[in-house]
Amino acid sequence: MASNSRPGDSPSTSSPAFLPTKEDGLPEAQHKGYEPTTGISLERQESHGHNPRMKVSSWVPFYGMARDIRARIPWYASDWTDAWNYRVIPSTWFIFFANVLPGLAFSLDLIENTHQYGVQEVLLSSFMAAFVASFLGGQPLLISGVTGPITVFNKTIYDIFEGRDDFNYLHFMGWVYLWGAILHWVAAAMNVVKGLKFVTRFSCDTFGFYVAAVYVQYGIQTVTRQFHQSSTPAAFLGLILALVTLAVPHYFTALAGSGYINKHFRRFCSDYGMPITIVAATGLAYWGRFNPYVNEATMTLPTTNASFQAANDRPWLVRFWHLDGKYVGLALPFGIILFILFYFDANVSWYMGTDALLTSGVTQKMLYLIRDPQARSPSDPLNKVRKSRIVLFTLIELVGFGATFAITQTIAAVGFPVIIMLLVPVRLWIVPHLGFRADELAVLDGAVASPFTMESVGG
Repeated sequence: MASNSRPGDSPSTSSPAFLPTKEDGLPEAQHKGYEPTTGISLERQESHGHNPRMKVSSWVPFYGMARDIRARIPWYASDWTDAWNYRVIPSTWFIFFANVLPGLAFSLDLIENTHQYGVQEVLLSSFMAAFVASFLGGQPLLISGVTGPITVFNKTIYDIFEGRDDFNYLHFMGWVYLWGAILHWVAAAMNVVKGLKFVTRFSCDTFGFYVAAVYVQYGIQTVTRQFHQSSTPAAFLGLILALVTLAVPHYFTALAGSGYINKHFRRFCSDYGMPITIVAATGLAYWGRFNPYVNEATMTLPTTNASFQAANDRPWLVRFWHLDGKYVGLALPFGIILFILFYFDANVSWYMGTDALLTSGVTQKMLYLIRDPQARSPSDPLNKVRKSRIVLFTLIELVGFGATFAITQTIAAVGFPVIIMLLVPVRLWIVPHLGFRADELAVLDGAVASPFTMESVGG
């Protein structure tokens, strides 16, 4: 149920270690002589018998996994000890709120629509996924949590089979995720991460735009739902708090990027703007005359009588092996779709809501088109591309986004990862024949994974 993603990660079954990027787009480690996939200096890797520049057959089963283990073991301990510095504190606060808040929103949607998932299940599954990947996968910087696309996937499966007397939703989902896990194991063993060389920003920008739209959509649905479930004053209170929570972090971000006050104040705004907003908005909800409205039953998340109990007081253990055999086989195609979803979702779901919409590659091209030519930066790479080609490329991305978003509003929403996957061949075999020059495509699009990353996996 949890999706694993980290800022800067490539969508793979074995995500490379996270490293910040410079403004020129090159990983910071590359400037320092470090290989991005492992974060280890190239010289030190070679001294341990690991040459990231050496080309070998990466389709050999378990080759990539063995290579990763050899590269990570010498530095496993330092991955944890190197993090003991002040910069981890604001990052932890940010990740906590950025991860928990969507989880609460999506768990609310799941419990109201499926009556099977609750807040406890969402938070526990996120913790378990992060714990296993951090300690056994050597990825302590991993960010794990439920995402919008996963919520759409789970909800749609429930809608498809709702009303069948011989159908058990949780048992079926157990098999869907088991099939998905098996496919992930096979993909990791066969180093399917090599497929990244066929994935470009075209596909990921389109999917990222869709993911951001889903976050915004669910946020709006959560707020507007209160007007049907709560009193009018309580609903407007929820709307006010939502707008405050939306707007204030953007002001903090703008202040952090300005030249006002001093750099320490600006850094503080950047580090703690969102946590301060969340704490302040939460306190505001219980202030003065707001208190009776925020305490209405429909204004809070459903809770259980016990402090640690699954939704509807059901047992924690889901006996998925009791599922009827016909449904076990039927779960396989859903598991395949889930695998496709995770392959992309691991790369882009870190970018959230309005912030992601504003920084998306799709949005940036649209803003470029409507910007006064005299206000455009002389160094903007898009200046090298004909305006008609920017319009066409952006329209193709928007069509892909529209098709994906439209299908998620129907009972066929479970198939939306297939549309995302089809964007890859569209970019490879159709887009180059639509009048684009090679130099224009180089500006408008590019590889998702860096050359260093692809070389490290034999790509």
